[in-house]
Amino acid sequence: KTAEILFNTQPNLSRCIRELETSVGITIFDRTTKGMVPTPEGEHFLRLAEKILDQIEELESLKEKDDSIRKRFSISVPRVGYISEAFAIFSISALRLHPLPDIRYNETDSNSVIDDVLEENYRLGILRYNADYHKYIDEILTEKGLVFEEIAGFRPVVIMSRHHVLTSRSPLKLSDLKPYPEIVSGDLTASSLQYLTAKTGWIPEYGATRIRVFDRGTMLDLLSANSEVFLWDSPLTREQLKHHDLVQRICTDIDVHFKDTLIYRKGMELTALEQLFLEELHASRRRNFEGVV
Repeated sequence: KTAEILFNTQPNLSRCIRELETSVGITIFDRTTKGMVPTPEGEHFLRLAEKILDQIEELESLKEKDDSIRKRFSISVPRVGYISEAFAIFSISALRLHPLPDIRYNETDSNSVIDDVLEENYRLGILRYNADYHKYIDEILTEKGLVFEEIAGFRPVVIMSRHHVLTSRSPLKLSDLKPYPEIVSGDLTASSLQYLTAKTGWIPEYGATRIRVFDRGTMLDLLSANSEVFLWDSPLTREQLKHHDLVQRICTDIDVHFKDTLIYRKGMELTALEQLFLEELHASRRRNFEGVV
């Protein structure tokens, strides 16, 4: 019966048992007219063998879990041009290196980014916050058991059409913007920068019209089509500027800096996929922030 269960022959199975008994130096089974029964030493051996097999299964399970993690990528981020560009480039290499990996990219606000990482919904997160509050943010992240690493620092820029009357204004001052309509995010928590301006109040209210838009793509289309509006944001990518025929300018009387910071759970080892993404992220930041921030 045992041979049938193991898809083996009875003589071959008997030979394997004899070889095992010779190898360990004990008699595992007593042969009787009623069948085979374990000897006292055999019972001890079988208990040890069962534990070893359980440990082997556990090790194999860990390996499968580790392999599964290495083929997954998940990150929660603000809506930011250079980050999305890095992700797009990364996805090409990721799909080539790891067939059918599990890739998740979530755009949200900073509070949700922290929750996403803490609740293990996403392995990585990127926070955006006013640099004046970095000590407070660092304390919160440390208290929550998160590892953090600065990715980028920048001054907010004014985004406008290449045909806007202010493109040639140098230096550009805050008062120059007052007559013109400002585009702001209709959903402050989903904005990369307006949410922070509302919280920290570093940019005063304007007398001109404020156009609230919920979709990021529509914002860029509006900037491209309307040569009178403008938007506060982090530096756009070169491709975004070129595609939408936009320019970005520093406002000289605004001296505020923001930080983008990578976060992940303490004790978590970054996978090859995650390292690859970070390489693309730093490359995109250098490519698009150089000469702007």
